[in-house]
Amino acid sequence: MRFELLTPTLDQLDALVADVSSWQQDGLPIQWHPGDLGWQWRFGSITLAESLRLWTADDTTMAIGFVDEASLISMAIAPSADHDEELAQALVRDLEDRAAGILAAHKLIVEARFGTAFRSLLHSHGWVDDDPWTPLVRHLSHPVSGNAPRVKIVGP
Repeated sequence: MRFELLTPTLDQLDALVADVSSWQQDGLPIQWHPGDLGWQWRFGSITLAESLRLWTADDTTMAIGFVDEASLISMAIAPSADHDEELAQALVRDLEDRAAGILAAHKLIVEARFGTAFRSLLHSHGWVDDDPWTPLVRHLSHPVSGNAPRVKIVGP
């Protein structure tokens, strides 16, 4: 399969938010949230679009990278592409290619909490795990037990 790397246009942003929203599924590792895009969008549509990189196949978004700094890209990958070796190869090739201009710093950081094939290939290319990050989840289908919060009025 052929993957195309591109920076999105302004008219693609709404569809990208919908893609990222649909990739949030119970039971899967947590990727970045559509609200992360909203947080960047506060600086304007152009700034948001310029901070994103898309990997598409046949006009389908397979992975999105959010360039947070010159050294850091946070990745979100379509759940259907978790074990996609070809996509993993395209992602790693583009991220390691300085000429692609995705990351420009001396030390490169890829945040990837999902993508079994992608993460495995990063490791085989010498990338190492950094600080662990643990998202915590609690379903609120039942009342939360515990003490009620105390409210105390204080003066100046």
